[in-house]
Amino acid sequence: MEREAMVSALREVIEPLLQAERMTLVDLQWSRRGRRWVLTLFLDKEGGVTLDDCAHVSYQVGACLEVERLIDHAYTLEVSSPGLDRPLRTLADYARCRGQLVRLTTTMPIDGRSTVVGRVQEVDGETIVVDVKRAGRLTIPFAHIKQARLEVEF
Repeated sequence: MEREAMVSALREVIEPLLQAERMTLVDLQWSRRGRRWVLTLFLDKEGGVTLDDCAHVSYQVGACLEVERLIDHAYTLEVSSPGLDRPLRTLADYARCRGQLVRLTTTMPIDGRSTVVGRVQEVDGETIVVDVKRAGRLTIPFAHIKQARLEVEF
């Protein structure tokens, strides 16, 4: 099965399990590391993900994938939280992160810059409004965001 089709099929099976546990699948990576295949799940939930949450989901997902037989060879399943600098991939991610500091890389310059660091103010339709020091509010079309993550603040 092609990698994109595999990722899509895995998401279809895994996301309902996580929704039942009131968790969100932040990212799913299906990749080769040396000779072995690795399925990595990054989870989030209100209040954060615990080690027990990761163990519980690992057991559930492993059992489900055995029944579904989507993967026909040996692989390693890794379950983790996305960390403090989690990636932002959907409009819902930005909405949840209102008021937080983010770093965005765009496909084309916005107000003369391709990298923007600022606080998410709002999500308006298909755009993200970010407050940037010294530049004020920037409206960034979601379609022009190549990559985005939360910035760790100390």
